Amino acid sequence: KQNFATISHHEDVIMKLPAPQPRYIWFTTKELMMQRWENMAQTSLILGQNSWNYLDILSRFSLIYPETTDKYLPQMLNYQQWRGLSFNKGCYLGQEIVARTHHLGKLKRHLHQITSRMPLQCGQSIHHNNKEVGGIVLSAEIDHTYHALAVIQDDILNQVENQQLAAEPSIEFVDMGETGETEETKNA
Repeated sequence: KQNFATISHHEDVIMKLPAPQPRYIWFTTKELMMQRWENMAQTSLILGQNSWNYLDILSRFSLIYPETTDKYLPQMLNYQQWRGLSFNKGCYLGQEIVARTHHLGKLKRHLHQITSRMPLQCGQSIHHNNKEVGGIVLSAEIDHTYHALAVIQDDILNQVENQQLAAEPSIEFVDMGETGETEETKNA
């Protein structure tokens, strides 16, 4: 499981995100941020949203955006890997479905990293033989290649040859290698 590290000092909170490429989120007041910005800009790599999204894709981490609200179960997004999901406590909207899927069912859609030469946008559907088989959760364009995280039906993956799916848009699967998928997530 992935761990987040948090440091608090006066009005600052710095959170280190677990990822292959270490990243930090800094929470502070506007006044303190403006005072420290010049020094931060000289000593740190400041990225835009597209680059941040790309690093999230490489880490296989996605938040819920307006375009993806109510489309996926937390297990489909591997939230248990990030300790963003508990099967043991609390009462929250959708908790019964999440628990039932975890304890009784088998998840039929999983998160995958894909690329395409065609534009991919958050919330966009993926079709195969005129049937929706998945959707884009997060995307970024780097060097004229679109990278994305997509939730895709498992039965479609059995039809994939050479990691390329005859889909609209045309996509290729990135070698998932270390996906962070455990027996728990496979059986969730």
